Amino acid sequence: MRQKRKHVALVESEWQKLQNFAEKQGLPMTKTISFLIDNAEKMQDVRRAFYDSRVDIALWYCEKLAFSIQALKMNKSKEQLQRVLKLLEQVRKRYRIDISLLHDVVNAFMAENANIVVLNEALKETMKMILRKVMLNE
Repeated sequence: MRQKRKHVALVESEWQKLQNFAEKQGLPMTKTISFLIDNAEKMQDVRRAFYDSRVDIALWYCEKLAFSIQALKMNKSKEQLQRVLKLLEQVRKRYRIDISLLHDVVNAFMAENANIVVLNEALKETMKMILRKVMLNE
């Protein structure tokens, strides 16, 4: 069954801008407008998320993770390791994200098999997962 088509009139400069974008994205012109609308809606959701308490809580968890990891760097003790692992479990349950990277790196750090740079990168990736979950629902 053939779908009905509608046409949109654009001034040449707007059409050229749309054409250039379509080419850069590798999209046919017919799909480009829908693609742009979908992405604009996602951006509106992201903007709304900034004013939502979920972002405040997510940032609080990120801050808590950062401080906990910093405390572990300063004091490699079993007690601090347990605090970090407990917090990681809270984050996993709350945000339903895979915390295994940071979990594994924390344990490797304790065993002298990972350095601070690796630990920092794993922490950063975990924080990004939290924010993506809250802001983009990924």
